[in-house]
Amino acid sequence: MSWLQEPYLGFDLETTGVDRYNDLPVSFAFVVGKGDHIERRLYKIVNPGIPISEKAMEIHGITEERAKKEGISIEEALGTIENTLLWASKQNIPLMGMNVSFDLTMVNEMLKKQDSSLIAKGWRGPIIDALELDHWQDKYRKGKRTLTDLCTLYGVSFDNAHNALADVEASIMVIKKIAQKYPIVQQKTITELMKIQRNIHKERVDRLRTYYATNNRGVIALGESEWPLPEKNLSVFGF
Repeated sequence: MSWLQEPYLGFDLETTGVDRYNDLPVSFAFVVGKGDHIERRLYKIVNPGIPISEKAMEIHGITEERAKKEGISIEEALGTIENTLLWASKQNIPLMGMNVSFDLTMVNEMLKKQDSSLIAKGWRGPIIDALELDHWQDKYRKGKRTLTDLCTLYGVSFDNAHNALADVEASIMVIKKIAQKYPIVQQKTITELMKIQRNIHKERVDRLRTYYATNNRGVIALGESEWPLPEKNLSVFGF
């Protein structure tokens, strides 16, 4: 039986900004499902306790006032997120989403501030990521690959972008559409997909690093080639 018919956990964060190493969640969503059926949804607004950037507020619509009024504490949010991720990992239930590495890295950095990490807690994946699958099957397609772009490409209705719950449900649908369009995706085992996604990510980042270096665009740290949890302090100079 293909993993498409098996249980999954969808996950997404909206955040105070785009720095996954230092910013924090302002909302999160989980979707528990199996096959074509969604069994449970969880959505929470979070009070991050730090400023939310103007650009981030414009994108997801959660103001600092709303976060303070409606949000749960960052400590409660981290506890719920951590426990849910570990629950799925222990049962080998794949985590689905769009560019999940961003969200997981933010959670991991939060845990590091408590002298822990996802790996130390026992998390091992697996992950099925819409972005990595799309890069695998259509590597050289030009243009942006945001969730909105992938929804348009794969024919997924998407009316409430940058709402964590809407984003995670759209990501799951994109994954299913990719698997339906490219049968090899659903024929692979979860273990095989993890290896493929890791290699695809590394190849893409390494290629981008070479381009940046050749065109004097800056430096991409070696740690960024790691997936799904990059090491921010591993630079090309080994510092």
